[in-house]
Formats: sequence, C-alpha cells, structure tokens
Amino acid sequence: MKISNQKTIVTIIGTVLIIAGLLVFVYLPMTKSIKELRTQITEKRIDKTILESQYNQSNITDDINQLIEQNDELNKYFISKNQLLEFITGIEKIATDNDVSENMTLPELPDKNDEIFEHPVTIAPTGTYDNIIEYLSHLESLDYYLSFNKLEISRTSLSQDTEPKNNNSILRANLSGLSYWQ
Repeated sequence: MKISNQKTIVTIIGTVLIIAGLLVFVYLPMTKSIKELRTQITEKRIDKTILESQYNQSNITDDINQLIEQNDELNKYFISKNQLLEFITGIEKIATDNDVSENMTLPELPDKNDEIFEHPVTIAPTGTYDNIIEYLSHLESLDYYLSFNKLEISRTSLSQDTEPKNNNSILRANLSGLSYWQ
C-alpha cells in the first residue's frame, strides 16, 4: 500500500503544483492584463468624451459664428432708427429720379430699444404709368425690406397746363404696408 499511497500523494502534489503553476503563470497574468485593459478602455472613454465635448464646442462655436454672420446679413434688411432721414431721402430720391411726385406718411416711431418691430408706411406716388412702374421697381430693389399689402391706382385730374406732353394720363398710386425697424 505504501506504493499506492505514494503514487496518490505524488499525484495530489503534482496536481497541486500544476494548479499552482496555472494560477501563477496563467491566471494572475491574465487578471493583471484584464485590469490593464479595463484601465485603458476607461481612459479611452474619457478621452473620447473629452474629444466629443471639444468637437461639440467647436461645432457650437462654428454655429454661433454662422448665426452671427446670418444675423449681420439679416440686419441690413431692417431700417435702423438712426437711418430714418436716410430712409426718407432715399425714397424721395427714387421719386425724383423717376419723375414722380410722392407723398409719404410714416407715423412717429415708437421707443423700442434693440427690438425689431413693424411700422406702418403709406406712400402715394403721382406720375405717368411708366414712371410709377419704374418708381415701384426701384422701391422693390431697396436694401430695406418693405412689405406692401395694398396698392390702389387711380387717374388724377390735373389742369391742362400740367398735362404731360406725350398725352399719358397722370396716375396716383396709393401703397400701404409695413416697414421693419430695429
């Protein structure tokens, strides 16, 4: 029995040594390697989050810059309260250039600071059909945004000495709409 006990003891010792060897040479290095991989994955996730936030900040900055550019572009279509005289003289110049007399009604502007608002405007040009059409065309090409919602055209009765030489009838138009201010 001694031999059989010795074989059993040797087998048990051998098995324990193999298990200890596997534990020391395989399991512990794998555990260490897995911990290192977890650390690296966590660091990569953190780096990814940081890069995404930087990318998002960059996109937000780009979006803000684009909105500022669009805002500047849109602002040129609004009439500044400081440009009231320029606006009126510009419309009068268009009337003069197109041989049209005009009467413009623009109620007093409200005291609204740094706010975009609509304001009524009425323009009544008088002249020949061709001149009024040219006048309206030039009004439409202004840098400002004017939205007319009513146009009435009628003949006027003028004395004989003011009748145009080419026998075109004198017309009076009445434009009513909105101007946009800031």
